[in-house]
Amino acid sequence: MIRTKYLSLIVFGFFLSLTTLSFAQQASVYGVLKNIDGIPVEGFSVEYKNMGTISDSIGIYRIELPANEKLSLVFSHLSYKSQVHEIILKEGEERNFDLVFSPNLNVISEVELVEDALREQIITRIDKKNLGFVSGPTGGVEGLIATLGGVSTKNEMSSEYSVRGGNYDENLVYVNGFEIYKPFLVRSGEQEGLSFINSDMVDDIHFSAGGFDARYGDKLSSVLDIKYKDPKEWKRHLTLSFMGLNATVEGINKSKRWSHITSYRVKSNKFLLSSLDTKSTYKPKFSDFQTLNTYHINSQMKLSLLAHYASNEYHSVPDSRESDFGTIDRPLRLYIYFDGQEKDIYESGMAALRYDYQIHDRLKMSLSASLFQTSEQEFYDVEGQYWLGQLDNSLGSENFGQVVLNRGVGGYFRHARNELFARVYNIAYRGKHYKNQRTTDWGLKYQNELIDDRMKEWQLIDSSGFSVPQSTDSLLELFEFVQAEHELTSHKLSAYLQNSGSVVIDSTRLTYTFGLRSLYRSMNEEFFVSPRLGLSYRPNWKRDFLFKAAIGSYNQAPFYRELRDKNGVLYPNLKSQKSTQYVFSTDYNFKAWSRPFKFVGELYYKSLNDVIPYEIDNLRIRYLPEQMAKGYTTGIDLRVNGEFVPGVESWASLSLMKAEEDILGDGHGFIPRPTDQRFSFSMFFQDYLPRNPSYKMNLKLHYSSGLPVGAVNSERHEQTFRIPSYRRLDIGFTKIIKEGDVGVNSKYLKHFESLWLSAEIFNLLGIRNTISYLWVADVAQNQYAVPNYLTSRLLNIKLQAKF
Repeated sequence: MIRTKYLSLIVFGFFLSLTTLSFAQQASVYGVLKNIDGIPVEGFSVEYKNMGTISDSIGIYRIELPANEKLSLVFSHLSYKSQVHEIILKEGEERNFDLVFSPNLNVISEVELVEDALREQIITRIDKKNLGFVSGPTGGVEGLIATLGGVSTKNEMSSEYSVRGGNYDENLVYVNGFEIYKPFLVRSGEQEGLSFINSDMVDDIHFSAGGFDARYGDKLSSVLDIKYKDPKEWKRHLTLSFMGLNATVEGINKSKRWSHITSYRVKSNKFLLSSLDTKSTYKPKFSDFQTLNTYHINSQMKLSLLAHYASNEYHSVPDSRESDFGTIDRPLRLYIYFDGQEKDIYESGMAALRYDYQIHDRLKMSLSASLFQTSEQEFYDVEGQYWLGQLDNSLGSENFGQVVLNRGVGGYFRHARNELFARVYNIAYRGKHYKNQRTTDWGLKYQNELIDDRMKEWQLIDSSGFSVPQSTDSLLELFEFVQAEHELTSHKLSAYLQNSGSVVIDSTRLTYTFGLRSLYRSMNEEFFVSPRLGLSYRPNWKRDFLFKAAIGSYNQAPFYRELRDKNGVLYPNLKSQKSTQYVFSTDYNFKAWSRPFKFVGELYYKSLNDVIPYEIDNLRIRYLPEQMAKGYTTGIDLRVNGEFVPGVESWASLSLMKAEEDILGDGHGFIPRPTDQRFSFSMFFQDYLPRNPSYKMNLKLHYSSGLPVGAVNSERHEQTFRIPSYRRLDIGFTKIIKEGDVGVNSKYLKHFESLWLSAEIFNLLGIRNTISYLWVADVAQNQYAVPNYLTSRLLNIKLQAKF
């Protein structure tokens, strides 16, 4: 195995050898771009893959391009119909290419060109058209991400996901280049509220499950890169359902310089919570406001502002719970009667400003600043009294299914007054330079983090009349008591440098991306450098194969939750968690039934060092910073996608994985990590009625093997009991009332651009999946794991309108 400390020397030496190879010769195209009235147009974008320029104030442009290749040159502008021209230039040629453009607010898609460039990276692009069709309580971007290979989700009430053996904290999310943060104190999907990503505002979706470039940040598992729309005309969107509403307005002013997209969302998962075992007066209230404003100062400069405010409140007054569990031979039933309430508030805001400047056709730079702030409180006082009974399992008995034996009684009292305030602000500079088919990216970022955490919670457990644990004196001993106050300030300085290019050798194409990423953290004065190298090789075969490989070092500096143990003690001197990743990928485009398909297979291995062990209970990650571990994750992800039905995209993903860790010094060797999901299969499928395509259907299927868990306060090596497999099928039926040629003759629909009505059946098969366990004891102090079930079958009605 190649050690991480030698990795930088290997990839740097390879990078130097590539720079000595000869690259394709250059040619150039120039001209004047005018409208149909003969007036020169400023600000036209002229692009080929990652090379580009813009027309000046008198419509003149000039761009250098590779010679002796078939090129697709894209001309686009906010106010004019885009054009794509295929040309072949001779070595040293300077070709005059004047064009005339007609006005059109609709810019044509450049998906194929973008796909070709992204295909050479280990990145998956998701078509935003599918966002409107995906069914399930968690729809939108995260709903589609969960169907990709290597991605696991176990809770339909949450937008969280784990990737290739990592936990929820190991995923990077960017919106328009800004890193997105989430609340700290959320324990369950019931409390989570709205995801930051607003599907109505999304323009591009890129996702990598590992082996990503140095330009992305310092986390171990994945990166989700979202780009919001830069509107070209005025539109309004409205979505109504049993789960809430989403109202969005987008537009552009007459000068075509200022554009905005603004959205307001309200969500209530009371509809979902009504199907849980715990009967309660639920009062969830989740809302957010989000806006992106862009001002084009001139053809070379633009200023954009992204602002977001979210208010998520969860109020619950539990009443009772009845749960059946156990085996056929020994069926059990648990009754719990509650008193008290829980009230949680998560209030957060973000403001991000970015200035982009294209100095000339080969050089782009940007300067950005962002501020994220969250204020959270978790207050609850809940008392529960439970009765554990054994059911009659004799089929002929008149008491069949009834409690015939009392196996234990008990109770508990839980109290919390937890408050947290966090503020993160940063300033970043980025640059990009194009020359001779080579692209150089660089960036520098300063970040300040402030955490103020006030934690006080305790739990009393009374099992069959005895306090657990039992005290040796007359005092009542609490099962759990945590009280802590922490104020933490940290400074981070990070930088990256990345170079990419391609080499043509004997009609085959080799593309490379080499980068270095560094980070300095003031809290423990840690400094590290992460080298990363990506390669793609396209052989000159009749079949369209592409082979890709990536090797790199990924380090994740602890933020805050990783530093705090279960007792509230802080470990500020922890070093970064480290991962060396090896990824090999095969990408094959083919035709079946005369329709396009793609097969992608990825084999990966991740070596983990300085790992902080943790436990997962629902969505709550409880780190064990007093321990250290090493580990590994290895697996294979397979995906096939294409037009199984003509004109609509579907896909299926299959993953095999093994994730283990060895806690240093405990003497138990390698044990499964809490995210050790050995097998998973996901599918997203779309169809329509052939004779009436306005009737559509979409289906989302998940199957994944169970994750390891253990009893409360058990040791990590004892947590090998596995939750049952997660099995879920969501299906949706949509009637397009108006869109395109459908419904255009109705006088009642003349004000609508499109109108869709959908009926969604959540959890069609009615399978009760387990998210975690409630542990109770009988009179003999035997512990029982009572499943905490997720939602059952539900019907949702959704109306989507654009006007």
